[in-house]
Order: sequence, then structure tokens, then C-alpha cells
Amino acid sequence: MRFLITLLLLGGFAPPTYRILVASESGDIVTQLVWDGTALTVAKVVPVGIMPADIDGPHNVTVAPDGSAWYVTIAHGTPYGSLWKMGAGPRSR
Repeated sequence: MRFLITLLLLGGFAPPTYRILVASESGDIVTQLVWDGTALTVAKVVPVGIMPADIDGPHNVTVAPDGSAWYVTIAHGTPYGSLWKMGAGPRSR
């Protein structure tokens, strides 16, 4: 127990990093934010939608249980909207 307290006091403990996905309906984008315990930064912005002249409207973002992918529903579009699956790796779109 003393060892753990010493690590905490000396800064040897790194807080967890959180990833947050935000769907922007009117912008047809999903933004991935990273919270490291002190600052919120933009990791990447992913454009979604099929028709650039029409707002497709991303809604409802969720992550696969194993963290390998994330999903977003596109509420508008032809004919009734769709579900998109995106890879969660660093080089994924």
C-alpha cells in the first residue's frame, strides 16, 4: 500500500485516457475527442454522409464491445437512413 501511495505522490500514476465520439448532425461529421484528465483535444474529424449537397444527419454513436469498431446511424438519406461501421484503429477513417 505504501508503494502505491508513493507512486501516486511522485506522479508515477497516469490517469486513464478517455475517447469521446460526438455526432454533429448539421455538419455531417463525427468528431473524436480525447480527454487525458487535464485537457480535451480533437483526435480526428470523420466526415459521414453520402450526398454533399444534402444534410444526411449522423445520430447515435456507439462502440463495439471489444473496441475494434464504432458505429453511427445516418438518420436521413435515400431511402430511410443507414448504419455505418468504422474501424477504431489509429489509421482508420
